[in-house]
Amino acid sequence: ATGQKRLSRHVLTDRLHLTLPLLPFRIMRALPVPGVRAAGGFVVDRGVRRFLETIELTDVYWWILRERGDALRGVLSDLSEAGKAKVPTLIHCAHGKDRTGVVCAVVLHVCGADVEAIASDYALSDEWGCSPKGQDIMLQAMPERFRERIKEWNSPPEDDMEEQPFWWRQFGRWCGAEAVTIVELWRRIDKRYGSMDAYLDSIGFDETNRAELAAALTTEA
Repeated sequence: ATGQKRLSRHVLTDRLHLTLPLLPFRIMRALPVPGVRAAGGFVVDRGVRRFLETIELTDVYWWILRERGDALRGVLSDLSEAGKAKVPTLIHCAHGKDRTGVVCAVVLHVCGADVEAIASDYALSDEWGCSPKGQDIMLQAMPERFRERIKEWNSPPEDDMEEQPFWWRQFGRWCGAEAVTIVELWRRIDKRYGSMDAYLDSIGFDETNRAELAAALTTEA
């Protein structure tokens, strides 16, 4: 839900230069004239694809941190309590690397890992994310209005039966888990808040909370 709402804001803010010119063609697509409707649909389809190709995983993770800080604080608090009680905890989401990846990245930071180690850990999910099953799960997690179109873009040409991981490069980037995504996310956090700790302070998970979480999840070597 956060991603869908933020996509809508993206349309109305910094992506208007891509989406506003499509308005006349959206009207054409609704007209009961086959040739006109087909022409409008073709341009809109191409424009929507171009818009989606501007959305990177770092954008999505940034939106999660900026707009769901309350939920993140709740998860971190729950992990801290479970850790104190020595109760095993499963962190999961639809694809297993995006919302899950953000939470795990923050937890690793709180436990003392540096950004390079966090990024390397995140990148271990790349093979799963780009696997056929991982791609299918990602596709099902897409907004319904985009799902069939993305599926079509991601289908191999009929005359090429050779299996490929993915055909639409952008979909492959969404399915993957590259270390640079976390490095760029940390850069944005540092630029906006000064540090990840300062960001966590801003959502109400302060130094005392972080120390409790780290103590609950780590042991001295």
